[in-house]
Amino acid sequence: MKPETTRVINFSSTSIVELNLEYVICAPERGFSFGNFNSLEYLDLHECQVSTDFFSHLPYSLRNLSLCEVILISSDDGVKLPIGLERLEYRSNTFRECTLPLISNFNDLTQLYEVAVEKVNLDPIPFVNLPEFITNLPTQIKSLILHTECSPKRSFEDTMICRSAELLHSFTGLQYLDFECDCQGSLDLCLLPPLMKLKLTVYGDDSLSGRFPSTLKFLDLQGEIQSFRDSWRQYVMPLKHLIGFRTGPASSIDFRGLPFPKHLSYFQMTEPMSIVLDYIPDSITVFDVRGPGCKIQIDPSKGESVSSMKNRVLSSEYCKWSTISVQ
Repeated sequence: MKPETTRVINFSSTSIVELNLEYVICAPERGFSFGNFNSLEYLDLHECQVSTDFFSHLPYSLRNLSLCEVILISSDDGVKLPIGLERLEYRSNTFRECTLPLISNFNDLTQLYEVAVEKVNLDPIPFVNLPEFITNLPTQIKSLILHTECSPKRSFEDTMICRSAELLHSFTGLQYLDFECDCQGSLDLCLLPPLMKLKLTVYGDDSLSGRFPSTLKFLDLQGEIQSFRDSWRQYVMPLKHLIGFRTGPASSIDFRGLPFPKHLSYFQMTEPMSIVLDYIPDSITVFDVRGPGCKIQIDPSKGESVSSMKNRVLSSEYCKWSTISVQ
């Protein structure tokens, strides 16, 4: 069913808690509203046509609003959302045919803790005014997911994602950031606020500059990292409070001679071809290396017994001793 098709939807109960809709025209003027659904907590709209008035008629009980490939019918006065909303998600080029809507009552959304903007297209620029959208976000949010797409030859500086990254510095309450952009250029890590957790997807060795926030406790570094040993020394080792590190996919990585952060207890690597280590630090209680055919070589030059290392590796749910050879 396409959005152009008129269809009346009758619900047997207004006590629905979760609702997923596809190819629906959501407009109060067409008799479509959720004002009486006082138990509705989760609403997912996929490829729907939505009027701005529709948002102002959503029930106060709504906690999670997810929008995918949604087209706004009108956007004159911005969008008003229920004040109890906790999570807001735009995904898969949402609002590609118009600008990201300005949320006129963002300051009233005191319960909002996470905003996700995924796969929003930056080409051409007029379709998405990302800096303006971020400027209007409430700075008390705890979690922000920001994934953007653009032409491969576009530079980081030529897109509004650069200005968007600068704006993140004012979000002092932000604890988790998942940031990905496939354009070419370098992200200045000094622009980031004092985060606790960071997932960063990079493309090429010139994608990073500066230093990660010293407050980081968990770092998930994805993408194309050619000089892993240099990146480990430059970006990971200065993180004195780091307790968890994840990376992948990766090819062959040689950790021999590399130190580990003092308090690192969780180490995960996805889909490596091989990994070579001198030892597994005593602080690491979960050593999680996955991937078919992955070969792990350990040279216990630090004096730790093979049996001791074997027991600690087996404490990991995924890493099996059968995949490891001790030199």
